[in-house]
Amino acid sequence: MIKALALLFTLITSPAFAGVSCTLPFQLQNNQLADASQVMANYNALVTCLGLAAAAGTNNDITSLNALTTPIRPALGGTSVYTASATSTGSANAQVVATTVPTPYALVQNNKIIFTAGFSNTTNMTLAVGGTPATSVFRRTTDGVQPLAGGEIIAGTITEVVFDGVQYQLMSNVSPFPVGTVLDTISAAADAGFLLMNGSCQPTATFTALWTKMGSPASGSCGAGNFALPDGRGSVVAMLDSGGSTNINIYCGANQIGTICGQQQRILSTAMLPLTTTGAGSPHAHSVFIRDPGHTHSPGGLFSTSVAGALGVTSGSFSTTTIQSNTTGIHANSVNGGLAATDDATATESAHTHTFGSASPNAVPTVQSTVLLNRQIKY
Repeated sequence: MIKALALLFTLITSPAFAGVSCTLPFQLQNNQLADASQVMANYNALVTCLGLAAAAGTNNDITSLNALTTPIRPALGGTSVYTASATSTGSANAQVVATTVPTPYALVQNNKIIFTAGFSNTTNMTLAVGGTPATSVFRRTTDGVQPLAGGEIIAGTITEVVFDGVQYQLMSNVSPFPVGTVLDTISAAADAGFLLMNGSCQPTATFTALWTKMGSPASGSCGAGNFALPDGRGSVVAMLDSGGSTNINIYCGANQIGTICGQQQRILSTAMLPLTTTGAGSPHAHSVFIRDPGHTHSPGGLFSTSVAGALGVTSGSFSTTTIQSNTTGIHANSVNGGLAATDDATATESAHTHTFGSASPNAVPTVQSTVLLNRQIKY
């Protein structure tokens, strides 16, 4: 019996059971005669206590876990969040997270990976975590999940992705703007996730969501597999008007989104000018104003003259003060076209035209005072 008790105390103090707290119903002392029922009660109490320890799988006494070979599943109180041990490696569009905490990692639905991006992606991207296959990363948009197109993951930023059972979904850097949103920017280049509204050709496969939002336009001059962005350079953006509003309607060709209407400048043709009459008919009369007010010619002083005649040459000196004096001047008046009692003269000419303007006219500017900014489209 003494040996049995010693064995029990050895089990209680063994490192394998360190931290397990068990209570014995009887405290036996040295040199005390042991009763079998007491010894068995203590033994059974230990069996029950140790049976509720970690080895049984259900317990309340675990305070720390070290060196687990398999992470605890979320359903058992574990975590589905895995943190990368280092910045991602690989390349911009094929990034790799080698190890995580906890480890190992498995492609299980709703598992989240948090890592520092080592690169900025330039197109669609894959991510390989902890030796699992490279898996596509999609972005969340108002039009559903879409492949990455470039600029969604920025080098040096903390990035979160969640495996949805098929691909990873990007949880960080989620844009609040729906696909197709047009924003003004003072930047010379488009921001990440945007394209300048400059009429450039873009691949349909890369920007599928934007292409679809635009109504899936034909490739046109961009060639197969591409589409043209609206060109807003030098133009004022106005809302599409199908003619059903009560406002002044703007007719614009086919009246489709993205169509460019109007011109920055225009040379006016004769057909654009209103009918203007410049005369009473053809031929027609022109009035000319003529006035020679009253005046005198007074050279004054002495002058000499000689006159050659039949009787020879006669010479002499004369003294004059006024040669001619006219107090009314010259007056011309026509009652046939001019105004009576005025200094007008009227002449009638044959049929003719009057030409004005320039053979190389300047264009008329039609742009109002404008602040120039770039416009960009969310893709």
